[in-house]
Amino acid sequence: MRGWANIAVIVWLCASPAASRADTIYSNLGGPSGGSYLIQGPGYSPQFQQGIRFTAEITGALDSIDVLVRGLELNRVAAGNVLLYADSGMNKPGALIESITVSSIPSMALDPLPLTTVSSSLNPTLTAGMTYWVTMKATTSQFGWVMTDEMGKRAIRTNGGLWSIADTREATVRLNSIDVVAPVPLPPAAWAGLALMAVVGATKLRRRSGRIDSATFGD
Repeated sequence: MRGWANIAVIVWLCASPAASRADTIYSNLGGPSGGSYLIQGPGYSPQFQQGIRFTAEITGALDSIDVLVRGLELNRVAAGNVLLYADSGMNKPGALIESITVSSIPSMALDPLPLTTVSSSLNPTLTAGMTYWVTMKATTSQFGWVMTDEMGKRAIRTNGGLWSIADTREATVRLNSIDVVAPVPLPPAAWAGLALMAVVGATKLRRRSGRIDSATFGD
């Protein structure tokens, strides 16, 4: 039995997962950026919620969203929400998929401006090739959502009203999937070695069984 146990251990080790890695569902980070879209919450008139349309590049369960945002008031902490929508089918945000709280937005005084990362609690699955919208709204104060140089569709909602759509520069965003864990591939030589061990083990088992049968017959 020891031989079979060794084989089982080897197979288990070879089939063990490799180091996990996260995939990017969508990203426009990394290019030139400058300027920002104004997001204003309660106490401001008008209130602005803004966002962009994107197409998922892979199918994956949402893990987190990175945005580049800066507070616009030195004496107030800005906070808000990142909201993920399905497309309505009419090139506008449709059903709300998830709303994620951003408890604190970096001050405009910080240079360089750090990424703000929020984690999904629902982990919805986004499908490659499907269109979605990611937007932001303020719950306190006001902040700016930094633009990229990439062009796309932008959604603007004023005072909670209807969405309007414009062809403009995108706001910075990256959507990350839950880590993908892939098994370590077993090289052909290793499979050959396992097969040989299995043959040797089976041969020994038959010989042992034959000796036991002979001893029993002799009695």
